[in-house]
Order: sequence, then C-alpha cells, then structure tokens
Amino acid sequence: MIASALGETLSVLWGPGLVFLVVIVWLIRRVIRAARTESRLEEERLREWMKGEVAQLQSSKAEPRLMRVPPAAERERAIAAREPAPPVAVPGPDTITALPDARGNDGRAAASGIGDRTGVTETELAIVRPLFRGHGAAPPKVLWVRSTGSHIAFCERRDAPPPSTIARDVITIVKIAGGKVVRKWQFG
Repeated sequence: MIASALGETLSVLWGPGLVFLVVIVWLIRRVIRAARTESRLEEERLREWMKGEVAQLQSSKAEPRLMRVPPAAERERAIAAREPAPPVAVPGPDTITALPDARGNDGRAAASGIGDRTGVTETELAIVRPLFRGHGAAPPKVLWVRSTGSHIAFCERRDAPPPSTIARDVITIVKIAGGKVVRKWQFG
C-alpha cells in the first residue's frame, strides 16, 4: 500500500519535474549564448575604437603623450611666442627664501634664491611665484621647483601651526596653459 502510494506520487511529480528541468536547462543555455554574444560585441567595439585611435595618431603624425619633454630653452621660446605680455600676477609675497646651502643646477648659488630649480625657466617661475606662501612676516621657504612644460611642481617648508613644533613640507602641482595656472593640487 505504501509502495503504491509512493509510486503514484512519483508518477504525478515526474511529468512537471521533467518539464521544469527542461525549462531550466533551456534558460541557462539562452543566458550563456547571450553573454557570449555580448562579449563578442564588446570586443568588436573595442577593436573599432582602437582602429580610430591608431588612424588619428597616424594621420596627425602626433607624438604619443608623455613621451618627450621639450628642453627649457624650447619651452621659453614657446611661452614667449604665445604670450607677449607677462602674466597677471596674483597678489602675494614676492620673495623666496632658499635653504642656506642651496645650489643651482650648475653648482653655483641660484640667482632666483630657489635651491633647486631643475628645468624651470624664468617665465615659468614668474607664473608660480605668486603661489608661494609665507606666514606672517617670514617669506616662504621654497625647497625645489620642477617643470615638465605643462605642469610645474614645487615644495615649500611651512612653519608648524601652534601647538605643533614640527614644520611640514607641502608639495604643490599646478597645470599651466597659455601662461596661466589652470589647476592646482596640494599634498602635505
């Protein structure tokens, strides 16, 4: 009796269970096929985009970005050609205090008072000089200045605000376009 009841129950569930299993397998196959198709479409879109980028680089004979930094003399000529008038200065301190043992690139003391100014022209220095900060009557202490042509970075030593006694170094990076500061980032 129990065996016959169990047999009838299995025969009733066997039909719908089998249909359910077939539907699940069919759905899984459809999902896998759709994912494969989407993957191929993404790959095709990427190839088309890359073809456009390569064609643009080849047609303009453009040099890949971040490959070459022009020498300081060439940057100076480019800035002078772009902008005949000096840039408008932002109000601020006009003096720069270097470290006592600061030396220029050639081993002599730098004429501008900045210890290390690798690759920075006088025009570029004039652009960022208003950004140097001094506290109170003390002039700012600029440790170094670097330039890549489109960006200028400098490091200042700032006195510690009370109650701290530890001075901190702040690195500032500015983006230059058309002889003016376009963006500014500070760290430290």
